[in-house]
Amino acid sequence: MIQKDPVKGDHIRVNRVVYYHHGIYVSDNKVIHYNTEGDGDGLSGNAKVLCTSLDDFLEGGKCQVRNYSSYEKKLLFPAGIIAKRAKGKLGEKGYNLVFNNCEHFANWCALGVKKSEQVEDLFDTMDDIVLR
Repeated sequence: MIQKDPVKGDHIRVNRVVYYHHGIYVSDNKVIHYNTEGDGDGLSGNAKVLCTSLDDFLEGGKCQVRNYSSYEKKLLFPAGIIAKRAKGKLGEKGYNLVFNNCEHFANWCALGVKKSEQVEDLFDTMDDIVLR
Protein backbone atom coordinates (compact mmCIF):
# COMPACT_ATOMS: atom_id res chain seq x y z
CA MET A 1 0.00 0.00 0.00
CA ILE A 2 1.15 3.49 -0.75
CA GLN A 3 -0.11 6.80 0.58
CA LYS A 4 -1.37 9.00 -2.24
CA ASP A 5 -4.52 10.62 -3.51
CA PRO A 6 -6.82 7.94 -4.93
CA VAL A 7 -8.20 7.90 -8.46
CA LYS A 8 -11.27 6.20 -9.90
CA GLY A 9 -11.20 2.44 -9.39
CA ASP A 10 -8.51 2.41 -6.69
CA HIS A 11 -8.77 -0.14 -3.88
CA ILE A 12 -8.05 1.96 -0.81
CA ARG A 13 -7.72 1.30 2.88
CA VAL A 14 -7.30 3.18 6.15
CA ASN A 15 -5.73 1.99 9.39
CA ARG A 16 -8.16 1.55 12.27
CA VAL A 17 -5.45 0.57 14.83
CA VAL A 18 -6.50 -3.10 15.13
CA TYR A 19 -7.47 -3.65 11.49
CA TYR A 20 -7.64 -1.94 8.10
CA HIS A 21 -10.92 -0.76 6.59
CA HIS A 22 -11.15 -1.19 2.78
CA GLY A 23 -13.19 0.36 0.00
CA ILE A 24 -13.26 1.35 -3.66
CA TYR A 25 -12.72 4.98 -4.64
CA VAL A 26 -15.24 5.72 -7.39
CA SER A 27 -14.64 9.45 -8.07
CA ASP A 28 -15.69 12.90 -6.89
CA ASN A 29 -14.44 12.18 -3.36
CA LYS A 30 -16.75 9.14 -3.04
CA VAL A 31 -15.92 5.68 -1.70
CA ILE A 32 -18.04 2.52 -1.82
CA HIS A 33 -17.51 0.13 1.06
CA TYR A 34 -19.24 -2.01 3.66
CA ASN A 35 -20.45 0.16 6.50
CA THR A 36 -23.37 0.91 8.77
CA GLU A 37 -25.40 4.08 8.73
CA GLY A 38 -23.68 6.49 11.12
CA ASP A 39 -20.46 5.75 12.96
CA GLY A 40 -18.31 2.66 12.62
CA ASP A 41 -16.99 0.49 9.84
CA GLY A 42 -19.82 -1.99 9.81
CA LEU A 43 -18.33 -4.68 12.00
CA SER A 44 -21.85 -5.73 12.89
CA GLY A 45 -24.29 -7.87 10.98
CA ASN A 46 -26.40 -4.91 9.81
CA ALA A 47 -23.66 -3.48 7.56
CA LYS A 48 -24.35 -2.96 3.89
CA VAL A 49 -22.50 -1.61 0.88
CA LEU A 50 -22.75 2.19 1.01
CA CYS A 51 -21.33 5.19 -0.79
CA THR A 52 -19.77 7.78 1.52
CA SER A 53 -17.41 10.70 1.20
CA LEU A 54 -13.69 10.00 1.31
CA ASP A 55 -13.49 12.04 4.52
CA ASP A 56 -16.16 9.89 6.18
CA PHE A 57 -14.34 6.74 5.03
CA LEU A 58 -10.99 7.96 6.37
CA GLU A 59 -12.31 9.32 9.69
CA GLY A 60 -9.13 11.41 9.99
CA GLY A 61 -6.80 8.58 8.92
CA LYS A 62 -4.43 8.49 5.97
CA CYS A 63 -5.55 7.03 2.66
CA GLN A 64 -3.50 4.11 1.39
CA VAL A 65 -3.88 2.87 -2.19
CA ARG A 66 -3.34 -0.82 -2.87
CA ASN A 67 -0.53 -1.74 -5.22
CA TYR A 68 -0.81 -5.10 -6.95
CA SER A 69 1.62 -7.93 -7.57
CA SER A 70 2.52 -8.77 -11.16
CA TYR A 71 0.16 -11.77 -10.96
CA GLU A 72 -2.71 -9.62 -9.61
CA LYS A 73 -2.18 -7.05 -12.36
CA LYS A 74 -3.17 -9.77 -14.85
CA LEU A 75 -6.50 -10.14 -13.02
CA LEU A 76 -7.10 -6.44 -12.40
CA PHE A 77 -10.19 -4.98 -14.06
CA PRO A 78 -9.97 -1.55 -15.73
CA ALA A 79 -10.79 1.36 -13.40
CA GLY A 80 -14.22 2.00 -14.91
CA ILE A 81 -15.24 -1.63 -14.52
CA ILE A 82 -14.00 -1.70 -10.89
CA ALA A 83 -16.15 1.35 -10.10
CA LYS A 84 -19.12 -0.18 -11.95
CA ARG A 85 -18.78 -3.46 -10.01
CA ALA A 86 -18.71 -1.51 -6.73
CA LYS A 87 -21.76 0.58 -7.69
CA GLY A 88 -23.61 -2.58 -8.67
CA LYS A 89 -23.35 -3.82 -5.08
CA LEU A 90 -24.76 -0.67 -3.44
CA GLY A 91 -27.29 -1.66 -0.78
CA GLU A 92 -26.10 -5.26 -0.63
CA LYS A 93 -26.22 -6.82 2.82
CA GLY A 94 -24.61 -10.03 3.99
CA TYR A 95 -21.54 -8.68 5.76
CA ASN A 96 -19.55 -11.37 7.55
CA LEU A 97 -16.29 -10.60 9.31
CA VAL A 98 -14.68 -13.88 8.19
CA PHE A 99 -16.28 -14.62 4.82
CA ASN A 100 -17.59 -11.33 3.37
CA ASN A 101 -15.95 -8.25 4.87
CA CYS A 102 -14.88 -4.91 3.40
CA GLU A 103 -11.57 -6.34 2.15
CA HIS A 104 -13.33 -9.26 0.45
CA PHE A 105 -15.62 -6.72 -1.23
CA ALA A 106 -12.81 -4.44 -2.47
CA ASN A 107 -10.75 -7.36 -3.81
CA TRP A 108 -13.82 -8.78 -5.59
CA CYS A 109 -14.49 -5.41 -7.25
CA ALA A 110 -10.88 -5.02 -8.42
CA LEU A 111 -9.75 -8.60 -9.07
CA GLY A 112 -12.88 -10.73 -9.21
CA VAL A 113 -11.62 -12.73 -6.22
CA LYS A 114 -13.07 -12.54 -2.72
CA LYS A 115 -10.13 -12.65 -0.35
CA SER A 116 -9.03 -11.00 2.85
CA GLU A 117 -5.37 -11.02 3.79
CA GLN A 118 -6.35 -9.84 7.27
CA VAL A 119 -8.51 -12.91 7.83
CA GLU A 120 -5.90 -15.22 6.27
CA ASP A 121 -3.18 -13.74 8.50
CA LEU A 122 -5.38 -14.20 11.57
CA PHE A 123 -5.99 -17.88 10.78
CA ASP A 124 -2.28 -18.41 10.06
CA THR A 125 -1.46 -16.93 13.46
CA MET A 126 -4.08 -19.14 15.13
CA ASP A 127 -2.61 -22.21 13.39
CA ASP A 128 0.85 -21.28 14.64
CA ILE A 129 -0.43 -20.99 18.20
CA VAL A 130 -2.33 -24.30 18.06
CA LEU A 131 0.61 -26.18 16.50
CA ARG A 132 3.11 -25.09 19.17
